[in-house]
Amino acid sequence: MKKFTITEYGIIILAAGDSRRMRRPKQLLDFNGQSLVRHAAWTALSTDAAFVMVITGAMHREVSAEIEDLPVIRVKNRFWEEGMASSLRRGILFAQEKKKWKGGLLVMPCDMPFISKAIIEKLVRAQDESGLPIAASKNADYLGMPAIFHRSMLGELLALQGDAAPRTMIADQIEFTVPVDFPMA
Repeated sequence: MKKFTITEYGIIILAAGDSRRMRRPKQLLDFNGQSLVRHAAWTALSTDAAFVMVITGAMHREVSAEIEDLPVIRVKNRFWEEGMASSLRRGILFAQEKKKWKGGLLVMPCDMPFISKAIIEKLVRAQDESGLPIAASKNADYLGMPAIFHRSMLGELLALQGDAAPRTMIADQIEFTVPVDFPMA
């Protein structure tokens, strides 16, 4: 597997859900004086990623307004009710039109405020050093996002269905996954 740096990866931020259980838009909850989606976008922008994309859906207008002044690509997922996999698919298909990234994609939900530039860099480094196509965040009982998927995995990502899609793929591809400690995941 060819090794890449963060400059050759795109970042997809998942922010399309309707937060049904919370009864208010989780993406717009305040964290240290800014919304979760804005915080996630700033974190992603602090890296040298080839691009940062935010997938919106249920709260498209409100989420877009939160980040309209940031240099991120906003992509609306009309099929957000189908689950996280549909947002991931929408982001991948849109990203494939871009020519400036070669490595793969880092996928992160907007509702994990402790994701930092250091964690993103740690994921990139772990994937690079391991030579494995997936680097996934790990805490005591969790292996999942944020995670990096090498370009060679995009076909499998596109085939995912449902809401726990990236985590399901990571579990199914455990032998191709390097775990990266992230206690706050």
